[in-house]
Amino acid sequence: MRALSLPQARKLALLSQCISTESLKGSAYSETLNVFERLGYVQIDTISVVQRAHHHTLWSRSPKYQVAHLDLLVADKKVFEYWSHAASYLPMRDYRFSLPRKAAFKSGEQSHWYKKDHKLMADVLKRIESEGPLMAKDFVSKSHKTNGWGSKPTKQALETLFVT
Repeated sequence: MRALSLPQARKLALLSQCISTESLKGSAYSETLNVFERLGYVQIDTISVVQRAHHHTLWSRSPKYQVAHLDLLVADKKVFEYWSHAASYLPMRDYRFSLPRKAAFKSGEQSHWYKKDHKLMADVLKRIESEGPLMAKDFVSKSHKTNGWGSKPTKQALETLFVT
């Protein structure tokens, strides 16, 4: 068994999270992709004080990171958005691993946290098809979050559509 000194353990912890004092090689865009490839995923965070937290995660690992890189990586099919541990961006090399879960959701073999409201899901999808990308806040619901982990029905429909 080998032992690590405290400085070695600290360095190992930082390097495993792609936090390094060394300059990365390549273009800013390729450095951003490299962060995804090394981390495996970056959780999407809706909280935004200065900027949404996933942008902070990318910038802290690649100081040349620009917010536009994320949309470009998705458009170029280098990363994709999916519910991994949570809503996340993942490197495209791992897309194949999401397919069995997507198929299980679609077939009804596996379910999301919520009971499917097929009519509401169809209505939500129709709006997205006609208006383009929308967020949960763009939908008005008769019922709102009451307490705990509950959420409004349209958000539940969006999440169910997202995982399938």
